[in-house]
Amino acid sequence: MRRSIQRPVGALDLAARNGLKKVAIINQDALLPKAVANTTNELAKGKSLDVVVFETYPTGTRDFSAILKKVQDAAPDLLIAAAVRLDDHVAIIREMKGMNLDTKMVSSLPYGLLPEFYQQLGKDAEFVYSATFWEASLPNPGNREFVAAYQKEFNRAPAVQSANSYAGCQIFAEAVRQAGTTDSEKLREALLTLKTKTILGDFAVDQRGFQTGQKAVTIQWQDGKQAVVWPDGLGSAPRFPTPNWASR
Repeated sequence: MRRSIQRPVGALDLAARNGLKKVAIINQDALLPKAVANTTNELAKGKSLDVVVFETYPTGTRDFSAILKKVQDAAPDLLIAAAVRLDDHVAIIREMKGMNLDTKMVSSLPYGLLPEFYQQLGKDAEFVYSATFWEASLPNPGNREFVAAYQKEFNRAPAVQSANSYAGCQIFAEAVRQAGTTDSEKLREALLTLKTKTILGDFAVDQRGFQTGQKAVTIQWQDGKQAVVWPDGLGSAPRFPTPNWASR
């Protein structure tokens, strides 16, 4: 069953609610980043945000100065970078700092949420947003127990990929229980009508197999930790706006 792509819905909502107007979108030339960028473009316009840069860069790019110069000239309030390469996200933030490219918000997805993002950037990762389908502090059924058991077994905190895999096993087990068999066609029928909760939250799909139940959340790096800042009431308040590089 297909999952929803990570979209910066939270970042766009926070931008609009805080009176921001201009958005820049840059993305790696790959299937997922292009889908994220196109969806982001549509969502931004739906919130009356002006997309002032919409650029794709080749996979394997190491120098982002040219595309970031276009961003700097357009002076957006929010920069959204979409790539499936962690190195891209790290390099973009480093080059932004070197250019003194200041924006009130930066969202890096899908891998801006990984611990390695902060490990490589240190305090330069502070204030950066990312969408995610899971975070260790979310009050989803069984999530706290999963995190504790994982830490006990592996002596480290689980990453989002670990949570996704565990949730997939939860869904499979429930589908087998309801279907009473492991026959693939009967499992598919069971999954199409299955509505349940996992450590990721609600699960439900439409007849195409597209996820309709699960909702993404938005994290922001705050004091070296992933703080859930959207939707409201799930965690911390966003630290807004992002300070200029010169004043950090």
